[in-house]
Amino acid sequence: MGSRKKILIVEDNEKDLQTVVEYLQDEGYELITERNGEDALDYMEMEKPDLIILDLILPEIDGFQICQKINQARSYWSPKIIIITALTPVLDKFKGDWLEQTQANALLTKPVSKEELLSRVRSLL
Repeated sequence: MGSRKKILIVEDNEKDLQTVVEYLQDEGYELITERNGEDALDYMEMEKPDLIILDLILPEIDGFQICQKINQARSYWSPKIIIITALTPVLDKFKGDWLEQTQANALLTKPVSKEELLSRVRSLL
């Protein structure tokens, strides 16, 4: 059996973070959680996770900036990205631009359902 897929979950809201972890904990992935963009970037540099589940609104370094950094590294590391955000009205208006800007593979709005999250994660990994 190959090594377990690594998923980095970046979310500053404790409740939302716990929800995502609960959804994924029995799936056999290695889960890493970070509460802010800076710690998330440090972890990414070292560990190169396979998938990043990312909130856009984060303290200090936001999800957009994290995506920019990932996109600059795509020549040697190409993780899948799922963005989870509560910014529904904004997203509805700019969905195309957002996906283009972030190069995310999927965009889910909070509160995210377990079925939706699991099916996205499985299809990407």
